[in-house]
This record gives sequence, structure tokens and C-alpha cells, in this order.
Amino acid sequence: MFLKRISLCAAALVTASAVALSGCSSSDADGGESDSSSSPTSFVTPRTMPEGKGSGVADGVFPRTVKHFKGETDVAAAPKRVVVISTGQADALLTLGVVPVGSTSGDGADLVPAYLYDAFPDRKAELGGVADVGSRFEPNLEAVANLKPDLILMNKAGKDSDKLYASLAAIAPTVVTQGTGLYWKQDLLLLADALGKRDQAQTWLDEYQGDAADFGKTVDGSPTVSFLRKNGDRLRVFGVASFSGSVAEDAGLARPADAVVHR
Repeated sequence: MFLKRISLCAAALVTASAVALSGCSSSDADGGESDSSSSPTSFVTPRTMPEGKGSGVADGVFPRTVKHFKGETDVAAAPKRVVVISTGQADALLTLGVVPVGSTSGDGADLVPAYLYDAFPDRKAELGGVADVGSRFEPNLEAVANLKPDLILMNKAGKDSDKLYASLAAIAPTVVTQGTGLYWKQDLLLLADALGKRDQAQTWLDEYQGDAADFGKTVDGSPTVSFLRKNGDRLRVFGVASFSGSVAEDAGLARPADAVVHR
């Protein structure tokens, strides 16, 4: 999830699925002092359009053919009625100024999470009108079709993506992103390309990444940062290769030595 911008990175470190910011160690695994202020030369979370994907045309130019993770899709005109199948894509749409006409919801989650109402108070009425199209893994195809979308967005993670893509593409032009928190930046760019807003998305990312780096410079000392989430009797550890981990990475905050192995 990402809001209008993740501009206050201290808040983002809490809201980006992380419930614990812990570990005040000032040393790395070798016993030497870690440096959280140094700028990495490479990043675990991809920052660019995935290779071979996108349309290659300028913002606002239609028709366009978008290459994505299940093939190529022709988008005839700037989409006005967008249905999102994969949770998190509504966040991306709103960041780009578009409210979906239909969406799925995560297990036990609201159709429109409360944080989106908080982040986009001027779109409250439109958010209240978003139609429920069922499960993110098995959406209600009739409900999707009844919305008469001109673009459908899904990702390929955690589902029978070939079958679902074929069903959705029979309804309207469908673009498939990669999915999972590790790939949220490249997914934003690919999704934005389908909307004709890739440059807008890139500007947003550049501003966010600058904000994150600036926040990291305000952190005193050299803490190591861990992220935990407890669901019932299940405890999850979010490593570098996760959404919350990417926020810490962008801020230049050090992680425990084994953090990269966790998702």
C-alpha cells in the first residue's frame, strides 16, 4: 500500500504493513559499526519499468499497445472505467488521480480500506461508490462485466493467472502486473503506462524516493530496523524484499544481517 506519496517516511514505516520498528544495535554482523546514511548503489526493490514491458509511447497518447506479464493489450483511449482485481492496485490508481469503478478486497478486509479515505478525503464520495466484484483470486466475472470497464488491472501472483487473465480479457482490455510487495514500483509504472500516466508515476516515485532519503538522514545513530506483523498465532517477518523493507531501504536504514531472507 502507498498513499498519495509516502512523503512522511516515519509514518510510512509504521503503516506499510509493519507493526514493529525495533533493534537499536549500532553494529553489523561482523562487529563493525554500520552506516545507515550511506547511499546504496543498487536496490533490492526494482525501480524501473520491467524489461520489455510498457508501451514505449508518451503520456496521453492513445491508442497504445501495452506489453505486460501475460502478453500485449491494446488500450484504445484514456481509461475512464477501471476495475482492479488485485488489492493494492486501487492505491496506485488513486495516487494517479483515478478512482476505480470496481474492486476486490483482501481476506477479512474492507472493500475500500479506511486509510484510503484518510489519504484521499476529497474522493470520499467516489470511494463510497466503488462496486464489490468479489475475491481477488476468484472475482465475480458477471459483476465485472456489468460495470462495463474500459480497463481491467490484475497481477499474476498467487492465483491461476492464465485462466483469470483469459476470462477478464474477454470482458475488456486487461493488463497484468507482477505483484507482491517486492515489485510495487515497477508495477506502479506498468499500471500507469496503461493509463497513459507513466511520466506522472515516475515523478511521484522520484519525489517519494527523495523524501525517503531525506528522512533517513534525520535518523540519529545507526539503528538496525526490523518489521514484524502478528496475525492471530502467526508472526511474519518482513525483510528487505518486501514493501515495508523497501521503504527502509529507500531511507538508507540498516537491516539485520538475515533480513533479506524473509518475505
